[in-house]
Amino acid sequence: LKIFAQNFRSKFSLKIFALATIAILAHVEMTAQVRRCNTILDPQELRKQNRAAFDRLMELERFTEAYRQKVNNADPNERLINENGLITIPVVVHIVHNGTAIGVGRNIPDAQIINQINILNQDFRRLNPDANQTPAAFANRVADVNIEFRLACINPQGLGTNGINRIQSNVNSFLPTNQQNDSPLKHTNQGGADAWPTDRYLNIWVSRLGLLSGGQLLGFATNPFNYAAFPDIDGIAVDFESFGSGGNTVAPFDLGRTATHEIGHWLNARHIWGDGSTSCNDTDECDDTPNQLGFTSPGITPVFPNNASCGNGGDMFMNYMDYSADRFMNLFTNDQAIRMRAVFQSGGPRRGFIDNYFRLTQAYASCSGAGGFYIVRTPFCAAQGNINWSITGPATLNNPNGNTATNYALPQNNANGVATITASWNNLAADFTIPIGYGAENSTYNPNYYNSGNVSTTTGSVNMTSYNNWTYGQVSFTGATGLAKNWRLVSCNSCNPQTYFSGSGNSFGVYLTQPYAFATIRAEIPAACGDITIEYSFLGGYLNPGYTLSPNPANNEITISASLPIDPNNRTSSLSTPAYEVQIFNAYNQLMKKTKVKKDDRDVTIDVSRFPSNQFYTVKLISDNDVQTKTFFKQ
Repeated sequence: LKIFAQNFRSKFSLKIFALATIAILAHVEMTAQVRRCNTILDPQELRKQNRAAFDRLMELERFTEAYRQKVNNADPNERLINENGLITIPVVVHIVHNGTAIGVGRNIPDAQIINQINILNQDFRRLNPDANQTPAAFANRVADVNIEFRLACINPQGLGTNGINRIQSNVNSFLPTNQQNDSPLKHTNQGGADAWPTDRYLNIWVSRLGLLSGGQLLGFATNPFNYAAFPDIDGIAVDFESFGSGGNTVAPFDLGRTATHEIGHWLNARHIWGDGSTSCNDTDECDDTPNQLGFTSPGITPVFPNNASCGNGGDMFMNYMDYSADRFMNLFTNDQAIRMRAVFQSGGPRRGFIDNYFRLTQAYASCSGAGGFYIVRTPFCAAQGNINWSITGPATLNNPNGNTATNYALPQNNANGVATITASWNNLAADFTIPIGYGAENSTYNPNYYNSGNVSTTTGSVNMTSYNNWTYGQVSFTGATGLAKNWRLVSCNSCNPQTYFSGSGNSFGVYLTQPYAFATIRAEIPAACGDITIEYSFLGGYLNPGYTLSPNPANNEITISASLPIDPNNRTSSLSTPAYEVQIFNAYNQLMKKTKVKKDDRDVTIDVSRFPSNQFYTVKLISDNDVQTKTFFKQ
C-alpha cells in the first residue's frame, strides 16, 4: 500500500492512501541526545478510536492540497493568498517559573526571549546566518516562508504589553496529558497560564517540561487540524533550556531551533521522514524533501552526502523538521512553505491571524453634534502612534492621536448620510462606516429569526407572538418621541396574493400562507436624533423556544434554560424543545466556546470560569429555525 501511494504521490486521490499509513496527532521532543515523537498513531487506528479526529486530519490534507494546486497554477488570480505577502504573527510568551528572580532558572531573562523571536524571524525568512551551509544539491529547494513573528504589544484587554507573561507556579514540571497536547501548563487553575485568544496570538509556553521515557522533554506543539476542536490549548511549549540561545540554554539544543521546529508543526509541517523508522515509503507530503530512513540523531555529526538512506543521494538532515542538533539545521523547503502558508487562507485553521491584522472598532458613539470614539486594535507595535486617520462623507475628525480617533464632528448644517473613517499604516487599512445626522448611530436593528417572546435591544424591544400563520407584534423604543410610522413588508420568501401585512402605531400583524415562512418588516421611530429605522426578521407560523440565562452577572457558570410557549390548541401538552447550539462570543466578536444541546434537554450549565472577568459576553442560541441572542456580564 505504501509503495503504491509513493509511486503516485502527485495524484491527491491516491495520496490519501499514503496518509493512511501515518497520522501525527501530537508532537513531542526530548533531550538525552535525541528528539523523538512520543505519540505517533496509525490513521487507521485513529479512524477506529476517534473518527472525528481522523476526518479533521483528512479534511486539512484536502484543503492543503487544493491550495498547493492553486499556488502552482500559472494564473496568479487563482491563488488564494498572495504568495509574496508577508504574514506577521503576534506572539505571547508565557514564562511559567517557580518564583526565582528574572534570569534565574526557568524564569529566563527578557533577552533570551527576544533572542528566540529574532531566531524565528531569521529561520522563517531564510535570513539565518548558517544558510550558507545548505548543500548545493538543495539550493533550488530552500524557501523564504515569508512569515515573521512579533512579540505582542496589545493584550486581549486592549492594554499595552511587552508580549511576555510571567506566571509563578508551584508545579515542578509539565507534561502533555493527551493526544491533542493539552497540559496543565496551559491552564491557570492547574498551575500554568491560560492561553490568550488563539486566533490572534501564537501562544508559546516556556517552563520545565519534565521527563519522558528517560529523557528531558524538549517541546510539543498542537496540530492545526485540531484547532477548531481544541482552540483553548493551541500553541507550542518549549523547555526553558532549549528556548532561544545563550542565557539558560543547554547544548545541543541551544540555538533556538526547537521553537522553529515546533512552530513548523503548528503550521502543518511534518517530520521529513514521515514519522516511520523502518520504511523508505513514508512521506511528509512534500515532494522536495527526499524520503529518508528515520530521523537524524542529534548525537552525531552528519555530513552530506555521507548521511544518505533510501537511495536519495543524501539525507536532508539540515531541514528544521529533522531531529539534528540545532547547529546542523538551516532550511525549510518550498513545499513545506506552501503547507505552512495554506493554513492562513480563507477557511484555514490559522485564518484568524489574517482577519485580525488591523481592526478598527467603535468604543463609543453618540448621536449628538459631536460623538464618537474609534480604536485601532492592532498587534503591531511599530504601528503604535504612527497610524494615519482620514474620513470621507459629511463629517470631520477631531484630534486623531495614535491608535484612537475621538470626536468625529458633524457639519454645522447637520447633513444626513454616511461617513467612512479609515485608519492606515504601511500597507494595512481598516474602515468603519457610520451614519451621519438624523438617526445617527442606531439606524438599523435586525434581531434575526425571532418570532415569539420579548426581544430586547440597547434601545428598544419588540414583543411578538405567533398563532397558526399569523404573527402579531408590538414595538417599544427607549427615547422615542412618537409612535412608529411607515410600516412596510420588506421581503417574504413565500409572498403571494394571500399574504397580508399591516402596521399602525406601535403594532403590526402579518399573515403568511406558508408556515415557517421568513419575512422582514420595517418601520421608522421618531427619536431625539431623528427618525430611526428598525427592521425585524422572523419566521412566521412557528413557535420558537424562549431562553433564560442565569445568573447574570455570572461567576464560574451560567445556566441556559429553554422553554416553549403553551400550544394554544392544546394547553395541556408539553411541547418538545429542539436541539440547539450555544455559541459564546467576547466583546471583540471572537468565539470563546460553543456546545450543542440535545433535543428536550431544557437546561444546560456551561463553565465560564476561564473567561476574562469584568467583560460582557454575547450568547447566540441557534436551532434549525431560530437564532436568539443573550448577553451576560462575567464578574
